[in-house]
Amino acid sequence: MNLKKLSVFCCAILMSWSLLACMQPKGGSKISSKKNTKLITNWFSMPDRGENFPKAIEKLAPLSKQEVKNSESLIWEAYKTGTTNLKKDTILPEPTIYPGDSLKTRIKPPKYMLDLGDKTMPFHFIGKGNVNTQKCPLFIALHGGGQDTRVKGQPHASPMNDREWNAQVLLFSWLYPTDALYFIPRMADDHDGRWYYNYCQTAFDQVIRQAILYHNVDPNRIYLIGISEGAYTAYRLGAFMADRWAGANSMAGGEPINNAPPCNMRNLAFRADIGEFDTMFGRLDLNKHYAEALDKLQKEDPQGYTHHIKVHKGKGHGIEYQSGPSWIYQYTRNPNPEKISWKVIKVHGNHKPQLYWLGLPTEPQYYPLQINAELDRETNSIDLVVEKGQSDDKLPLTVYLNDDMLDLDKPVAITINKGTAKEYTVERKVSTMMKTLNERGDPNYMFSAEITIDI
Repeated sequence: MNLKKLSVFCCAILMSWSLLACMQPKGGSKISSKKNTKLITNWFSMPDRGENFPKAIEKLAPLSKQEVKNSESLIWEAYKTGTTNLKKDTILPEPTIYPGDSLKTRIKPPKYMLDLGDKTMPFHFIGKGNVNTQKCPLFIALHGGGQDTRVKGQPHASPMNDREWNAQVLLFSWLYPTDALYFIPRMADDHDGRWYYNYCQTAFDQVIRQAILYHNVDPNRIYLIGISEGAYTAYRLGAFMADRWAGANSMAGGEPINNAPPCNMRNLAFRADIGEFDTMFGRLDLNKHYAEALDKLQKEDPQGYTHHIKVHKGKGHGIEYQSGPSWIYQYTRNPNPEKISWKVIKVHGNHKPQLYWLGLPTEPQYYPLQINAELDRETNSIDLVVEKGQSDDKLPLTVYLNDDMLDLDKPVAITINKGTAKEYTVERKVSTMMKTLNERGDPNYMFSAEITIDI
């Protein structure tokens, strides 16, 4: 090689090195390095993770759109490995799987206990059909019965609740959809006798996280169904935890509108089944009023509020239990809908800090709080309308973002209550991906960017 060719060759090598150096994130090494992967995994291994991210992760330069795509599976695997290291986090056993569509023989699935601190919740974790080859749906199926004050001391001694719990297993065997997993709990405390209490909310959230993490459950196909006492909670937690469900089905129950804000049901499939003679506690009328509210909302917003309220002719409190679960089974959750309607309320002392791509970093002082949000991909903007009964001083609202929602390489314009739009330049961060995945344990809610504003 002569000197001229050697000089050209060396220049080419130097230019390549310079180009590669420019592609490295400023302020730190690539996320895929062994060191950073270990730091992320170790953070997910911490019992109390908080938001104290490793300094090396905080120093990583903002990610590009492609880098986010390349990092999502790595962070998810780090979350799985780190969480698995916390042995106490493993609460769901391997499910017992039964073959076939309709099981004609009575089954006796294993019974397990879910530790809820000062309470324990008996449960079955079972599946039917083909649930091993692909991501599968999950049903949380709540029995009837409820409060039994005749039983003293022992929280699991009510024959009524035992009977209703066993009935859910029979319905699973004979009528409920196949090719799905089922978490079928028993009342944790017969003296309380309610499914929407705060410890039940915690239990269901834990079960969903575990089912996604360890049991190949599709986070976009999780359903809530309930009969009688369980039906009330299909209403209440259907609305309260709307971002968790693809669908909810209330069978032989009913709730006042204020207990289960209909507007929150915009992005899930909701069905209620009630007998035409089921008038005790106003159940029939409650369903009719709720149907009217959903009809009105759907007329105003035809792209949302998929619902079906069926009155079973000739039936009382006992109805047909197959069509409701089968109806919601056909629907899939959209985790990032274009519109969100969120009436923020407290259920048994709890408030919910996130719903879809919105978050409340601090608890509101006053309830209810109504937030309507809509994103527009064409204008790269978000429109927020907030209604408060009383004024909170600088109540923060977080908008979580990813590249499927808006173009994060451009400024994002946000308008509050039809005021002047304000533009925000966002950065895709590894720490934001870690934080948002940790918040709900759902890979579809792992956002790469966020904007927090005062409303």
